[in-house]
Amino acid sequence: MGKAARLRDRLANYFSAQAPDKTRYFLARAARLETLICASEYEALMLEYTLIKEHRPPFNIVFRDDKRYPYIKITAGDFPRIVLTRRIEDDTARGARYFGPYVSGFNVRRILDMVHRFFKIRTCKRKLVEGRKSPPLCLQYFIKRCDGPCECLVSKAEYAVQAAQAERFLRGDYEALLRDQQSRMRAASASKSYELAALCRDRIAALRELSEKQRAATARARDMDAVSFVSDPNRARICFCVFKVRKGHITGSSGFVFPAGGGSEPEALGQFLMEYYKLPGGVPREIAIKAEPPDMSSLKRWLAERSGHPVRLWSPGRGYAHDLLDLAEKNARARLYERADPQAEEVLDRVREKLQLARRPECIHGYDVANLGPAIVTGARVVFRRGKPDKSLYRSFGLQTLEIKDDYAAMEELVRRSIRRALEEESPAAPDLILVDGGLGHVRAARKALALPCAPASPPSSPLRNSGSTIQNLKSKIQNLRFEIVGLAKEEELIVLEDGGVVRLRKTDPALQLLQRIRDEAHRFSRRLLSTRACRKMLARAEPGRPAPGPAPREIR
Repeated sequence: MGKAARLRDRLANYFSAQAPDKTRYFLARAARLETLICASEYEALMLEYTLIKEHRPPFNIVFRDDKRYPYIKITAGDFPRIVLTRRIEDDTARGARYFGPYVSGFNVRRILDMVHRFFKIRTCKRKLVEGRKSPPLCLQYFIKRCDGPCECLVSKAEYAVQAAQAERFLRGDYEALLRDQQSRMRAASASKSYELAALCRDRIAALRELSEKQRAATARARDMDAVSFVSDPNRARICFCVFKVRKGHITGSSGFVFPAGGGSEPEALGQFLMEYYKLPGGVPREIAIKAEPPDMSSLKRWLAERSGHPVRLWSPGRGYAHDLLDLAEKNARARLYERADPQAEEVLDRVREKLQLARRPECIHGYDVANLGPAIVTGARVVFRRGKPDKSLYRSFGLQTLEIKDDYAAMEELVRRSIRRALEEESPAAPDLILVDGGLGHVRAARKALALPCAPASPPSSPLRNSGSTIQNLKSKIQNLRFEIVGLAKEEELIVLEDGGVVRLRKTDPALQLLQRIRDEAHRFSRRLLSTRACRKMLARAEPGRPAPGPAPREIR
């Protein structure tokens, strides 16, 4: 899904000879083209945002991984709570406020611990109304993390002051909060309320520590965000990094990694900004961005309407904002590769060299079959991307078509069903290399599986079962895939190629060790389903009045 003032120009880029591989990839999957005419660019922007959220097309990137990032929520009511939530409800009009999104739930809980410890905001879910008691007191009151509004031990006005201070803390307004706590500490000392004064002293110490950890942003106080991005060389992933500056101090940063879509990086940036700033309270007055999206004016208008104040959205060429964008870009690059092994690229290049592959195997699928005779046969597929396991793409299969024990037939069925299921799921990880646990017979069975006709892997009730065109589409997609198939036999640890050739590597070779790890992981994953099915079969036999399997127990006299 996309928009353009001149659709002819945009579509011409898609069908040009210089179109990138990713564009040609999703054009090969397209069935038809639909257009909607809008009254203005702003209306087109709103319609694109709505349709992407509703239909979640696979080649639009924003939050396609379906994660629910944590937010901090201040609830509405006389005695609000401050809680962690992963769902944005439509309650901002009633007084609820949201802060985020955050990347780490652990960090959010640390923030909430400080809020409850210093500002004594309640955590219970009781519906409290001023003047009405709701006993009994909970543990939080006795460990001095709540002032007991359920027993009317704190007034609504006093609690509102504490909640306002906690909100300032969450917004990063440390300077004003420090001044307020210092005045409260002096007043408490003058009135000989030493416990309150000690509490204010601890709050001041914590706030000063937080302030000192932040880097001074500029001489004048300002609220702004700096949003930069980095994509990997293959344009498979893109990382956005947001630096937050509040009152002249960097108060935090967030990084988000997504699979790259079919559009350009500036288009992806525009979609990300609309997703990130969907909450009205989180939009600052200035947003510095690395590149200008194609719908810059419409995006400014949308941000102003969401926040209720004018928003400066610009791409700085110099100055402090430009330096901050450079810092955000460095952080985005670090977050993009933080989980990658620095030596992974070298190992994959060595695999390519030793196996004489056409390209580096960025994505490797591993297959293995496990059985307890022809009655219980299972198979598994594991996926390694850039040398690391991607467990979200692991799949296990129960193989039911065997009448006798036949490993080759089981491998053939496993690979056939797995590839078709991956294509139906629009899996983002098409294999560059397939590794099977076995020898030449298993390799040839895997290759044979891709040439046989087979119904889709959908449930029997699915309309795909009765669609002949769907089978043809799957066959054409499989023909467009380009990958090699190799086998790795146990004990001898020989790598078997499709042409019957054998590659022998030393046990200390990193390429062999990576392939062994993939094979062993596939073996482990296939055994898990096998154990589950075997246990179910054992339990099904243990019926009342029926002897348990195995020799009968001997009677001891």
